[in-house]
Formats: sequence, C-alpha cells, structure tokens
Amino acid sequence: MSQRALDPPRGVLGLLRRRPFYVHIGAIFVLLILAILLAIGWVTRLETRKMVQQSAEQLFAHVGHEVAQQLRLLRGPIELAVQFGAALQAMSSATSLDARLAQIDFLTRALESEPQMSAIYFAYDNGDFFLVRPLRDAAARALFKAPADAAYLVQSVERGGQQRRWLALSRERKTLAVWAPPDAGFDARTRPWYREAMAKG
Repeated sequence: MSQRALDPPRGVLGLLRRRPFYVHIGAIFVLLILAILLAIGWVTRLETRKMVQQSAEQLFAHVGHEVAQQLRLLRGPIELAVQFGAALQAMSSATSLDARLAQIDFLTRALESEPQMSAIYFAYDNGDFFLVRPLRDAAARALFKAPADAAYLVQSVERGGQQRRWLALSRERKTLAVWAPPDAGFDARTRPWYREAMAKG
C-alpha cells in the first residue's frame, strides 16, 4: 500500500473527519439557528415596512378628513348666512303661521347642516314668535310630548301672544300633530337677546 493512501485526508473533508460527531451536529444546529434568525429578520423587516406604510396611509387619510372637516366648518356658516338672507327677509315680513311655515324647508336644512345649532327662532314687535327645533332623539321627543316619528318641533306664538301652538313635523316636513302647549306667558320682547337686537337696529 502506498504512503499516499495511508496519509490522512486534507482540506475540508479531512477537517470534518478529524472532528467528533457532536461537533458536526452542533455546527448544523448553529447554521439552522442562523438561517431561522435571518428568515425571521427578513419577515420582520417586510412586516414592519408594511405596518409603517399602512400607518402613513391612515395618518394621511385622517389629516385629509380633518382638513375637509375644518374647511366645511369654516365655509358652512358663510354659505348659511348667504342663504339665510333671503329667508330672513321672507320671515321678517310674514304675518301668519302659514307664511312662516313656507320657509320651513330652508330652516330645517340649516339645522341639519349645522348640528351645533339647537334651534332657529324669530321674534316680532307685535309679540309673535316662531321657533323651529330638531328632535334628534327619543328623549327630546318625550320632553315635548311629540309623536315617536317626529323630527322637528315648531313653537308658534301668534296674534300678539293670544294664540300658542306647537306642531310636530316629520322628516319630510309634514305636520304630524298640533297641540296647545302649557301657557308659560312667554313674550320674546322681554328677553335680553331681543332687546339687544332692537337696540342695535
């Protein structure tokens, strides 16, 4: 047998043959752990990137919604004031409940477009008074003893305070009920807001 055949193998093969079996198993486990860590890191990187992208999209959508809301809040009162001018002129010259109810569509739309408003009302120098308020929930309807399907309440004082009527209206502005409220002796001309308005002309 030649000397070359008896010589131990050289290189990687020889290194592996000279190491115990447990060293081979340990090396395999280390390589597996490194491969798993690399895979976890790659998946985590992809998921993190996806989460950041989704968060950015949600943030942009939220900011856009807030900007649109602020613009609507700024523009709403201006548009309402312009539209209110024509209705104000008609309401100021109205002398009967029917003439005032002719403007009910605009008044209720104004209440719908501006949820922060609780009512719109007009007072006249002869003691008449006209108020429209939304009935937004069951508690409000119960408070005024309005029908369950009522959406608006009209409170009317006519003929210098001689006649008082409440009208429950549906969402389509149809009259559902008419009744006489308790006589509280209300006269808008005695209220500070009326006196201030008259003082300013």
